[in-house]
Amino acid sequence: MIDERHKLYREFKELFPVEKLEKMTLDEYTNLDRDSSFCYWVETKLKSLGSISGGSAYMFGIFKYMKEPKDNSIFIHDNSYAWNANYKAETAEEAFEIIRSAVVKIAKLAKEDKLEEIDDITELWPIFKWKIAFLYSDEKLVPFFLTKLLQKLCLHFGMEDVKKAKVSAMQRFLIKKKGDEDVYEFADRMNSILHENGFVSDNSRPEPEQKNHWWVVADPNVFSIADMKIGEIQEWTLYNDNGKKRQRFQNFLDARKGEIVFGYESSPAKQIVALLEVVRETDGQTIEFKKIKSLSEPIDFRTLKDIPGLEKMEFIKNQMGTFFKVSDAEFDILMDLIEKDGPVSKASSPNIYSKQDFLKEVFMKEPEYERLCALLKTKKNIILQGAPGVGKTFTAKRLAYSLLGEKDDDKVEIVQFHQNYSYEDFIMGYKPDEDGGFRLEKGLFYKFCKKAYSDKEHCYFFIIDEINRGNLSKIFGELLMLIENGYRDMPVKLAYNGEKFSVPSNLYIIGMMNTADRSLAMIDYALRRRFSFFNIKPGFNSDGFKALQKKIGNPKFDAIIEGIKKLNNHICADDSLGSGFCIGHSYFCIDDAKSFNDAWLKNVIDYDIEPMLREYWFDNTDKYKTEIEKLKTILQ
Repeated sequence: MIDERHKLYREFKELFPVEKLEKMTLDEYTNLDRDSSFCYWVETKLKSLGSISGGSAYMFGIFKYMKEPKDNSIFIHDNSYAWNANYKAETAEEAFEIIRSAVVKIAKLAKEDKLEEIDDITELWPIFKWKIAFLYSDEKLVPFFLTKLLQKLCLHFGMEDVKKAKVSAMQRFLIKKKGDEDVYEFADRMNSILHENGFVSDNSRPEPEQKNHWWVVADPNVFSIADMKIGEIQEWTLYNDNGKKRQRFQNFLDARKGEIVFGYESSPAKQIVALLEVVRETDGQTIEFKKIKSLSEPIDFRTLKDIPGLEKMEFIKNQMGTFFKVSDAEFDILMDLIEKDGPVSKASSPNIYSKQDFLKEVFMKEPEYERLCALLKTKKNIILQGAPGVGKTFTAKRLAYSLLGEKDDDKVEIVQFHQNYSYEDFIMGYKPDEDGGFRLEKGLFYKFCKKAYSDKEHCYFFIIDEINRGNLSKIFGELLMLIENGYRDMPVKLAYNGEKFSVPSNLYIIGMMNTADRSLAMIDYALRRRFSFFNIKPGFNSDGFKALQKKIGNPKFDAIIEGIKKLNNHICADDSLGSGFCIGHSYFCIDDAKSFNDAWLKNVIDYDIEPMLREYWFDNTDKYKTEIEKLKTILQ
């Protein structure tokens, strides 16, 4: 991996030597062409050399926009480009002349080790400026560009007056601490220190202490929340019209994309009027909200203080218009109040996925869901075990969605284990190539860990179906230790190439195991102690399944369900079977309740339930026939 980073660095320097920077065009600079764009290379293709992600295109000084920016005192725009108003440039080309000159100057100063002069360059954002400096320093600087992270590292090594130190001084201090160590080995070691102290591995932003926090937004002087339309996006600027910072904006700096915002206004009365969603995190200049629900009956501020669980909320105690974090418990109470007003608009935010969505779909009772989430957050590895048809795979994916707060399949990976699945498939191994030789290929889990590591501010979920069908010790290999919560982010050398590798702390593993499969051996005890085991039970008594029954509204369907419940009681009482062989509710879930008919129900009994019972009581034909006849009698 380190050699790959050095190779990538050389590739960049060959593509963008200083001589080319001096002749670079606006199109070559912007993100117009990803394969040759300077900005795209610096921010995205070279992310492994130190990240500057987490901001916006404003950091480049000029960018080609897709959505026309709003007029303000910070940026100017024409029909294609937006650029910093401080440049005093009337055209995009004039602005780019200033930017290009700054880029060239930074590159030359970095090559000449004149770091102190780079401190004084103000045309570009600091993180972008220092990434360029690193790239033209012949890898002599350390690849950290966010001031807060540099301060943390310098404090770790005992630097005095860190808060007063300029970036050049902190870079020189860390360069000495690095000594002769390879720059990327040093960076990896420093990232481990940052993780231990609760900071992300890239150079973008600190890791929040709480990933899922929600807010009350209360400043109608910025924009009218009540007047916004569903799906409308509003941008809030850090500076007011006089160029002065809005102090209350500072409370919103760690808000994350996808987080829910309670929209509060103080006129004509203090009340919550809408729900919003953070659609773009702050870039240091602005933040964007999208309205996802209007309340037909606003919630009066005065009534909240009398609701149990809200009396200690900061919003209630302060009684002033500003921003407040809201705890998980307070969020649930407020959402329950808002749900009574009607569902949150899914048309404008189709990917939002909450606890309420989970409970409607998964047919699990709320206390069970809360225990399941707590187990996963604490242990980081769980196995969902249960009888056929309880929806283990469906539950696993929805559990991931609910913790993410949205349906984001980019952060969820699913694999199914089998007897021939190996370490080479999972982590890495040599595979034959077309030339008759062998090449080292990275496995699915390896790639997903790397993906999660590059985005530490979000959770990632690796789901393993039929987890006990594989040879688990063989599949996980040396990573068996690293998946434990206490060993996350701790590197070990991989067997094949000696690469230092770790399992990131923001990755969660969810396995599924069918308790009715007689052919499977007991799960490896070394792996067993690294997982929490959660029993998924048939959800016939859950509110969600009862709602499905009500939608179908068919007496015969209801009678069959009661028959299945009684059958499950018999299965539980059978010494040769037990609760792990109960019939699950998913056999009776139908996507469209309107399409239900007797023929569909008969097919479920004849082709799903009957073969299963025949297998269960293969040595007791009379028992099998008795139980299936009870169900078929209901159908007549």
